[in-house]
Amino acid sequence: MDSDYKKKCLSIITAAYNEADGIKTFYEGLTGNIAGLTNDYDWEIVFVDDGSTDSTLNILKELRRKDNRVKWLSLSRNFGHQAALTAGLECAKGDAVIMMDCDLQHPASLIPDMINKWENGFDIVLTTREEKHDHGILKKITSACFYRIINRMSKTKVSPSSADFRLMSRKAINALLKLGEYHRFIRGMVSWVGFKTCELSYKPKTRYAGKSKYTFKKMLNLAFDGITSFSVVPLRISAILGVLIFFGALAY
Repeated sequence: MDSDYKKKCLSIITAAYNEADGIKTFYEGLTGNIAGLTNDYDWEIVFVDDGSTDSTLNILKELRRKDNRVKWLSLSRNFGHQAALTAGLECAKGDAVIMMDCDLQHPASLIPDMINKWENGFDIVLTTREEKHDHGILKKITSACFYRIINRMSKTKVSPSSADFRLMSRKAINALLKLGEYHRFIRGMVSWVGFKTCELSYKPKTRYAGKSKYTFKKMLNLAFDGITSFSVVPLRISAILGVLIFFGALAY
């Protein structure tokens, strides 16, 4: 091998909030799936502790001591999944970055296919969930309504089965980080920045341990952020209502 050859670096980012029961299993499964790729790429695994109140941070420190590819960030409180992912993106050094959840529902076995797509010229490799039948009826209905509304109101289209499991090139990541939204809806932002994109489908696995941290309130806030960030319709409605109230007051 040429002594001047420099391997590309790949970053994997995951946000963890009270994931002490499963985070070691996630790490072991992840490193097992990327073991065959370490000859061709350098790796870093960036864990973002999103204000956990259990032993998640201590476990991350232990993993770091055993594996220098592991990096961790600890947020001062629970800022939420989208903010935690953004913090990880700002620290990632990779030529390509993969975002995934650490509850084992995102299959690490898909990573080699994602890298292959990137090497073949795609800047963004999105993943879409195949139908999973154990979701509650309320979640199915609210999710379907949200995506129908946002895709009707916005020119930025978001797939109803899209997930926060994706690969992005350094060029795409740099463009994403230039967006200054305070309330972030990353799925929409990724669609908005453009670049050459492809999709891979996967069957989501059952959550390994614990329970989902996305309460109904958090999902509602995320939906509101998505709609207000990527559509001018709410602004137009507010403007029209303001005009109507103004003339109504004059008439009165």
